Parts: sequence; structure tokens; C-alpha cells
Amino acid sequence: MSERPDYSQLDDLLKRNDSGMNAAELHGSLCAHFAVARSPAVAQWLHDAFGVEVETEFLDQETRTALGELFEWTGDALADPQLSFRLYLPDDNEPLERRTRALAGWSTGFLGVLGTAGAQNLERLPGEAGEFVRDLTEIARADFDIDDPDEIEENAFFELVEYARVGTLIVLEAFRGPDEDDSLH
Repeated sequence: MSERPDYSQLDDLLKRNDSGMNAAELHGSLCAHFAVARSPAVAQWLHDAFGVEVETEFLDQETRTALGELFEWTGDALADPQLSFRLYLPDDNEPLERRTRALAGWSTGFLGVLGTAGAQNLERLPGEAGEFVRDLTEIARADFDIDDPDEIEENAFFELVEYARVGTLIVLEAFRGPDEDDSLH
């Protein structure tokens, strides 16, 4: 399994390159790409995310390398039978406000790709996948207005992150169906 890229470093690289999105939003879009395509191409994801061919000088080499590492880490985690997948968000020691905004951005990125990748009528996805997408729409609107967050807000945040993690896996399964070698128990 590849190592998780440093969130702050990638976020800074994206800002330096005037990418228009943060690392969490970009990761959300990547997760949705993996949901709608069994084997997405990194070039297609980046083209969709940035609207240009990434091989051009739009992004510097260091940023392209970091994005490739994020792609590999995400693909490995989503394919891991031990369910090691997790959202790419700022570290837990960052302020709750920053993490909450990142989660909203992640949700926006995820929903944006689902909506443009042929998944019209997201609200009509069946069962848990549809419920998750409807809930994620609300999470994408999240804002932070607590002056001094306490343990209750921290716990609520972690529950939302876990819900988004599991929901992503449910949507992945809904779009892909079971793998040929998956056993039914």
C-alpha cells in the first residue's frame, strides 16, 4: 500500500499553481472517478478536475508528481480488502473550522464528478447509495460558526467523516457492482 501524501504540502502546491480547488475537493473528485470507472486514468481525472491537459505547463512537475501519488494512494486504499480507505482531509491537529470546510469541499468534489459523469438524477440512486448522496449534499453546504469547539463538535465531525468514508464505499459498490472474484456470503 502506498503512503498517504502530506495534505498540507499538496494543498500548498495547488494554491501555488492557482488550481482553484483545495486538496480535499480534488480528492473527493478522485474518489468519484474511481466510483464511476473501474480503472480511471490519472490524465482523465486531472483533465476533468482542471479543465486542461495537465502535461502542459499549467501545473509544475512537483505538483504533477504529488497528484500522481494521491491517485495511487487513493486507488490502493479503495481496492484494499481491509477497507483502509479514508478521506483526504487536513490532519486532526488542524483547527476544526479548517477540517469542516475541507469536508464540505471534499463532498462538493465528489458530488460534482458524480453529476457530470453520467450519474444524472443522483437523488434517485437506490437504497443506501441514494441516501448517502442526499446527505452528502447537505454536508457540502457545511459551514463553521462555533467560536470555541468542544468535544461534542469534534465527535460530530469524526462521525460525519466516518459516514462519508463508508458512504463512498457504498457508492463505489453501487456503481461498480461486485468484482468477479468477490464471494457472496
